[in-house]
Amino acid sequence: NNGGGNYVEEKEKKEIKQFSPTPKISKPIETQKIGISNSGNSCFIAVVIQMLNCCTTLKKSIHQIFIKIPQQSQSMFETVLSETFEQLNQNKNQSINPSQIQKALREMESPFGDGNQHDAHEFLHFIFLHLSETKFITSSGVLY
Repeated sequence: NNGGGNYVEEKEKKEIKQFSPTPKISKPIETQKIGISNSGNSCFIAVVIQMLNCCTTLKKSIHQIFIKIPQQSQSMFETVLSETFEQLNQNKNQSINPSQIQKALREMESPFGDGNQHDAHEFLHFIFLHLSETKFITSSGVLY
């Protein structure tokens, strides 16, 4: 008699249904914010900036630092980075063009401003290195 196997299968199906309810949406889903567009070989910029934008504590710390430093003392890159974070959090309908970031990178003679493809992790390292060189990050990794 093979009836025992069917009972186990039916019981397992019932348990799966109990633990996998269909989600019910009680209110409309808010429109997602749009990120940075890919303008040529700029995807590494978009990836890193959007990733940093999702790191709330880091983003807030960087923003607080930029507020404390007079704008005339900031490099174009620091100003554009701060403005880009603000735009990412306000803009819901139009993607952000990375041209100002690319321009700032060219102005500071960064290898990342040359219009070529680069690795995202190297660009992230560049940002952290830049922030540490400008005394935004201490050797222990603390923002101040």
